[in-house]
Amino acid sequence: MTNIWEYAVGLGGSANDKIAFEHTAIFPEKLASDHIFSWTNEGDIILDPMCGSGTTCKMAKLYKRNFIGFDISEAYVNIAKERIKIITNQPLLDL
Repeated sequence: MTNIWEYAVGLGGSANDKIAFEHTAIFPEKLASDHIFSWTNEGDIILDPMCGSGTTCKMAKLYKRNFIGFDISEAYVNIAKERIKIITNQPLLDL
């Protein structure tokens, strides 16, 4: 890859699930997955301290990474949980 990465945005570009768009500022899933592949290995832990709609956590789960995600907004955490539950068919652990 070069140092300039280009991504499509909007439905089908940023995310394929409409739930993500309940957040006002999502970023492309491909952006998260490119960084996950560039900097981590399967089984690593990804920390997302402002997880918003859960894009990074979702992509981490899809690519066999563990993750810790949190956000100040309970509404955004609920969006993230729903997006991850769709791909795993399992509820997430709350601590």
